[in-house]
Amino acid sequence: MKYGDDMRHLIVAIFLLIAPTYISGFGFVTRGGKLHISLYVSSMCKDSQNFITKQVYPVYNELKEYIDVEFVPWGKATTDGSGSIKCQFGARDCDGNKLQSCVMHLLGNDVEKHVHYMNCEYATMAATVGNYQCAYESGISPITANQCFETRLGENLQRYAHAKTSDKVVTFVPTVEYNGVYDKEVSMGAFRDFRGVTCLYLNAMYPGICNVLSSK
Repeated sequence: MKYGDDMRHLIVAIFLLIAPTYISGFGFVTRGGKLHISLYVSSMCKDSQNFITKQVYPVYNELKEYIDVEFVPWGKATTDGSGSIKCQFGARDCDGNKLQSCVMHLLGNDVEKHVHYMNCEYATMAATVGNYQCAYESGISPITANQCFETRLGENLQRYAHAKTSDKVVTFVPTVEYNGVYDKEVSMGAFRDFRGVTCLYLNAMYPGICNVLSSK
């Protein structure tokens, strides 16, 4: 299938996802007028690394007035009957996921700080080797981050990531979700062209906005 055909299929898929909100008369559901994007990632995943540093980070900086980004660091991890976590890429993957959850929790609800922090993590892979460089550069004390990591708070944050990820069938990492609605075809399209698919949504909310931003 050619790229043009892929995009046409995505346009149809996205229309089918958002059309009911228009038809019902309630408008397109957003958070504070922004498109909400959830990214399901894993700390040692190469695809997550490339996606965040090469697509998400620059696109967020361009479109941040119109989008919110939420990171969910769990990936394809699983738990056994005792609650022990087994991650796709081993113990370092688990540690990186937990540290990322801790630091974003400590950063509060500042989406821009989350994006800058996660870009640092995936550019350096610091969390996967127990390095607190990115936490420190984001204004979080390594001591405070480590306290979260070593205590029940860190465990609970990973339970939350697990629960949120388990709501859908994650067969590929990273997985992308728009406004709380998961669609596999849309997610894979966003992985290939994050700006293109995000702009399909934004143009439905704010007609022509991506063209306006591109011309600046």
